[in-house]
Amino acid sequence: MHHHLKTLFLALLLAMGTHKAFSVELSYQVMLKNPGNPAVTYRLHRSNGSLTAQQPLPLRIQEKLVKEGDDDCLTITLTASERVFFNLGVMANSGFATDGCEFYMPGFWYHKNLRSPQQAPSFHTSKSWNFREDRLSAPLSGVFDSQSGHALTVMRVLDSEQTDALLTHQEGEVILG
Repeated sequence: MHHHLKTLFLALLLAMGTHKAFSVELSYQVMLKNPGNPAVTYRLHRSNGSLTAQQPLPLRIQEKLVKEGDDDCLTITLTASERVFFNLGVMANSGFATDGCEFYMPGFWYHKNLRSPQQAPSFHTSKSWNFREDRLSAPLSGVFDSQSGHALTVMRVLDSEQTDALLTHQEGEVILG
């Protein structure tokens, strides 16, 4: 059977705005889904520029981190060997203490969202939130640590191909197809 390879480029601009260098620990996971079934999560590990799971996947995932001036540009390339629905999770651990930070996610979150209505996501109810990138007015997230003067901004650089986020009607995972 002949499979068409499809490649998706995901570039994240990790802007570490400070005059002092600091490092960010990155970790990855991918969720694969067959329609009608729950997604299966695989933790990914670095291996010679590739991100691999314990078992073979229908995706080849490559990571490339390049210094561009004061910024680090992380490019993740996903190549599918067959039709696959996936959700790639990238976690960036800055080591910042949450209480000393200001947050910025355009159109969704400012500071700690303390002036938002009671039912809106804020630090009144939790210190941890997950939300879809397309809920932001721009694909950008930022955090500033006032104690150290360090800042971390993550911005998705859109790829040239059209990609769709498939949503379930009532509940379930958001998966790219």
